Amino acid sequence: MRKRLIFFVVAVALVLAVSVPTIELKAQSNRPFVPVLMYHHLQKEGTFDSKKYGGVIVDPERFEKQMLYLKAAGYHTITLEELRDFVLYNKPLPPKPIVITFDDGYLSNYTYAYPVLKKLGMKAAINIIVSYVPDEVNKQKPSVSVPHFTWKQAKEMADSGVIEIESHTYDLHDYRSNGFKKIPKVMGPVIINGHLETMEEYKQRLYTDFLRSREIIKEKIGRAPICLAYPFGAGNKISDEIARKVGFEMAFRIQEGVNYYGDNIMKLKRITVRDSDTGQDIVEKINKLSHGINFIPFWDIKGRQFEKDILSAIVKGIFAGYEDGSFKPEKPVTRAEFASLINKIFLKEKKVLEREVYFKDVPKNAWYYKAVVNVVNNEIMKGYEDNTFRPQKPVTWEEAFDVIKKFFDLNSLDKNMFKSPEKTLTREELAVLLDKII
Repeated sequence: MRKRLIFFVVAVALVLAVSVPTIELKAQSNRPFVPVLMYHHLQKEGTFDSKKYGGVIVDPERFEKQMLYLKAAGYHTITLEELRDFVLYNKPLPPKPIVITFDDGYLSNYTYAYPVLKKLGMKAAINIIVSYVPDEVNKQKPSVSVPHFTWKQAKEMADSGVIEIESHTYDLHDYRSNGFKKIPKVMGPVIINGHLETMEEYKQRLYTDFLRSREIIKEKIGRAPICLAYPFGAGNKISDEIARKVGFEMAFRIQEGVNYYGDNIMKLKRITVRDSDTGQDIVEKINKLSHGINFIPFWDIKGRQFEKDILSAIVKGIFAGYEDGSFKPEKPVTRAEFASLINKIFLKEKKVLEREVYFKDVPKNAWYYKAVVNVVNNEIMKGYEDNTFRPQKPVTWEEAFDVIKKFFDLNSLDKNMFKSPEKTLTREELAVLLDKII
């Protein structure tokens, strides 16, 4: 009896030791928050030294996959105004809100990021170094090694509603000596023309720079920026006060974290995205920084050859994942699932025909009943001679092609995609096929 009692006490203690942190984490994860992602330059892999730049240069192909993943995982990009109103006033936001930001204003943002975001219906903010922006009269500064987009391109992006053009200062993106060491030019008095600034001269320099950046952006874009991204994340109480004075309503640092209602609006946190990050890695960072314990959506397609195609198919509404966050790429597609997909994708404009269809293995309360009725009535799929539909039977490539070719000319597809006609079709293979033709 005594042994049983000791065992019971130990067991309860172990349960409590495991359960209490989990309950606490759940409570923390239920508190609304907004992650802000920070990007810089996009450049094709193999054309730069990733280690030299700390991994913050991201390959355009990887960026597109990251955005596809976030979209597929249900994240909604919000504007800076929406972020401001949430932090200050706890204004409601859509599910899984997220802010995408770029610092500096590189041409690659216009060339690579803007088209991807526009295609996916996503938004972002670019904080530009105003003095680095070239135009038809003032060409790129010789000291600027990586090209930046022009005012014309900036206006195009801003007018599209996809991109917000914000400030990264006029010309303070640099380090300068204060007589002891080099510091970011925003952080304090520095030596200018051989003279160490007084505190008043330092404040006036910030005021002049911040104001100039706002005025030029307003003149060129037609809208004054509301957000200042501090170069190197180097803000302080003095710079915050001056930024507010010239009209900035919020500011980004580079401290890793997520943002909650009631946080300091001039010390907004961001999450650095690196070239090695997958979409799953980004969500894992978000979960960790928010103390969340949510699963990682589509964890089982990470690193697969056709991950991008699968994500694209999900974004297009062709496929969905399972409740546990998986996609099950190698799972065979059943006739019931295939009928449901065909009905949703190709027959969505057609009314479900009322003619009753009876198969002894398709009950009226089955989730796929209406889809089966519609594809059969529209002569897209057929049952078997024994009056069965065999909903759980895997679909072969031959069966899939016979159906899909009724809607599309498959002769234009890469012949390497075609498998043995009798081979079972997997969810991954069907996602790739449908993504290429829809």
